[in-house]
Amino acid sequence: MAPETDITRAARADGHATAVDDGCITFVPAGTSYRLLLQATGVETGDVRGTIDATALKVHPARGGGRFIEPVDGEPRIVAGHVRALDESNGRMLVRSVVAMWITLPDGADTAALAEGGLVNFHVKSGATFVQDR
Repeated sequence: MAPETDITRAARADGHATAVDDGCITFVPAGTSYRLLLQATGVETGDVRGTIDATALKVHPARGGGRFIEPVDGEPRIVAGHVRALDESNGRMLVRSVVAMWITLPDGADTAALAEGGLVNFHVKSGATFVQDR
């Protein structure tokens, strides 16, 4: 098992799996009424902790707004939040939205416009995943 780092802790998604069906879970992030449909295997209903990964179709630096995921109930399509960390060597960023998510950046993304602590929003490709901590 790899040693835990600040980024590992920041990337955790805590919540409750309310339904498991056909390779997907309905994930309710702790302290919210969101119901995110995420691809997952080996997860049972109940309290869960893990990592969410998604792929952005296009990323937009933002000057205002907040943290949200649309729709509130279903597969994530639009996400807004703050950049917690950039992992340029792997083409991804950790975003703190309603819940922490690793976001794979689209090919050719201008990472110069992204900064840790900066606000971003983006459309998400179908197939966001949840991998439970073991």
